[in-house]
Amino acid sequence: MVKRSVALVCLLLLMWLTSCPLGAQPAVDVFWNPNNRGDTVMDFGVTLEGFPVRKTFYVVNHETEPVAILATNSLAEPYYLIVNTRDVPPEHPRKEEFYRIGGLPYHIPPGDTGEFEVEYGAFKNNPTFPPDVTAKALLELRVVLVRDSLGPAAFKRFLLQALKTRYAVASVVTEINFDSVYVNPAPQPPSQQYPVTNASMLTIPVVAQDLKFLTSVVGDPEFVVPTLPAPVLAPKDMLRWEVRYKPHNAGTDSAVFTIVYRPNPTSNTDSLQVRLSGTGVVQQLQVDNASGMPPPVTVRGDTIDFGDVNADGSGGKTARIVVRNTGNINIGYDSESLEGSPADVQAFTIQQKLMEGGSGIATNDTDTLQIVFNPVQGGVHEARYVVTSNLAHRPIKGVPDGADRIVFVLRGFARKPRIDVVPGTVDFGAVVQQPACTPISEQRLTISNTGNIILRIDSVTVEPFGAAVTCSPSTQIPAIAVGASQEFVLRYAPLQPELLEASLVVHSSAIGSPVRIPLAGSSVPADTLRVQVGSSSLRPGTLLQLPVVVDGNKIRMAQNSSIVLTFDPRQLRYRGSVTNKTASEGSQFLMDAEMPRGVVTIKQSANGSFKERDTFVVLLFDTYLGQNVSTELTLDAGTTKFGNAGCDNIFTVETHSGTFSTDSICGLQYKAGVGGTLRMAASPNPVFDNVQIAVQAAYDGPIKVYGYDVWGTQVFHTELAESAVISTSMALLPPGLYLFVATQGVRRNSVTVVRP
Repeated sequence: MVKRSVALVCLLLLMWLTSCPLGAQPAVDVFWNPNNRGDTVMDFGVTLEGFPVRKTFYVVNHETEPVAILATNSLAEPYYLIVNTRDVPPEHPRKEEFYRIGGLPYHIPPGDTGEFEVEYGAFKNNPTFPPDVTAKALLELRVVLVRDSLGPAAFKRFLLQALKTRYAVASVVTEINFDSVYVNPAPQPPSQQYPVTNASMLTIPVVAQDLKFLTSVVGDPEFVVPTLPAPVLAPKDMLRWEVRYKPHNAGTDSAVFTIVYRPNPTSNTDSLQVRLSGTGVVQQLQVDNASGMPPPVTVRGDTIDFGDVNADGSGGKTARIVVRNTGNINIGYDSESLEGSPADVQAFTIQQKLMEGGSGIATNDTDTLQIVFNPVQGGVHEARYVVTSNLAHRPIKGVPDGADRIVFVLRGFARKPRIDVVPGTVDFGAVVQQPACTPISEQRLTISNTGNIILRIDSVTVEPFGAAVTCSPSTQIPAIAVGASQEFVLRYAPLQPELLEASLVVHSSAIGSPVRIPLAGSSVPADTLRVQVGSSSLRPGTLLQLPVVVDGNKIRMAQNSSIVLTFDPRQLRYRGSVTNKTASEGSQFLMDAEMPRGVVTIKQSANGSFKERDTFVVLLFDTYLGQNVSTELTLDAGTTKFGNAGCDNIFTVETHSGTFSTDSICGLQYKAGVGGTLRMAASPNPVFDNVQIAVQAAYDGPIKVYGYDVWGTQVFHTELAESAVISTSMALLPPGLYLFVATQGVRRNSVTVVRP
């Protein structure tokens, strides 16, 4: 029961404490420089001995009640206190040369601004307060609410600074120090002001401005002090010289800047000096040495070259890279990363980062980095190993953008020797055992280098040993350049009927070697091949399509052909051949012509073997009205041959000739019965391209043929010596109806043709 009561009391006390508002320091602004309220150095400037100087500070009260700087009491810390700076013992009297004007307390009504003065006494002829020494002290202020003098206070501290002198011209600045400026600072070199004050009531001219270097200067000077044109110091006035520092290399630089002035027109000149010093710093991390496993790894400047490595993911090459801090500042590591394309970044792996050995590296010290180059894609790989230092967070002036990035270039070449063999399988077809010649089938095979380095062919062999296949070349095969190819000739020359099952084995420098190419083929006894052309009957002017028919199940054993067909040239003219969807589809024509007239010779070479189809080739002829009703289409067994690489005729050829005859509707029968008339016919009709017009006359004599459009404009004209079939293109004529007219003396006939 007691424990429960105690807990209840504690809870009530906690609730009361949390419900009470906590005090906050007064809302006030305390400053001495209205143009820069953040300025905490209250500079009294330069004055002559015995001439005190006053400065004013302001307290702006933003509260709705009065605030104050109170007199010191024993219950609180002082509200107004002037003490020595840390470089002087607290008991030293130097602080006493600064004192307040007016007694405490200082009261500031709500919403009002209080103005209060501090004076620098500039004591004269007092050894405790020597002249020409900058006097410094700290002014510490505490502003509180009047009703709560022991409550929270707004605190402000000012550095009081003043110089009294016995000279007419003086400066509170005796030394300008640029500590840690980056070499070749950017975007602008740092600068400081050198203020010079005329403490007298006279106008003093400056007669000289001189900058003298105490350290050696190579090239442009590190310190620059632009001279003022004809400077004059007015009474109690100040001039300012701008001092810029731009180091060009690491190290310390120093100089003295002197101004020479004449205190009055009758006196000698006097001078005032300020010492300039600065330190140029640079961050520099360089590769000291590198070793590879396996070797070599070479270093060229900031580039680490891993050399050549196989792009097969087999382990690659590991580089141990030692770097040295050759700059004059310590380097702290913020981050380490690889940059580049995804393929290049993937090719390199960081095994040991610099940060694993510590957070940074001292000057002239070394650190170790370990990187593996193990590519899977061929070609040149280049990535950047970027070390980002803490340079941007350090109090170093003039650091250029990107100076905190230390970049090492990683480079390597991924060898990817690749081989491509076409075709992937070789079929020699069926080789006929012909007693008159050596049975042989020949095929060609191409090996291409599709990699990125020279391809070495070590050997090309046929397995099993003793197979009736030879390859040329098979020894002393030259290396194949990148993107180049080497052709090989394979010959299958069986000595007896057999079924070939073998492989061509290519050993090379390519990844995945060796390559095996299946070889297939067979050898069969000699056989008879039947070759025939059919018979046709067409009207003159019609295109004759004449298929040459063979035994489809046998023709695939042949690799080349020679066919000679003879006919009456007065009835037929050879126009060409068609191989599409025939046994000779894809073959190469060695000869395809009618020479002389009436004799067509067709010679073909198959790319491998002919296809297993009954139609070997289709011959096309233009047909005419000749002197005879028909003509024989003659195939001769002596000139019809089908062979291969080793034999020009592997079959006993059995030929069957055909006949072409003129359709009974026209031709000689019609010619005899037309009774002095002139006839015409057009085919095809309608026509899109070429039209063939047959003109038949019962009598001898020249025939004139004209063509007209619907407007009567002549679009065609020719003259014939006798009946014939003429052909003309209508592809360029506009669509419409056209009239073709034939005249022979007084005889006349016409035919209309439609051009859709």
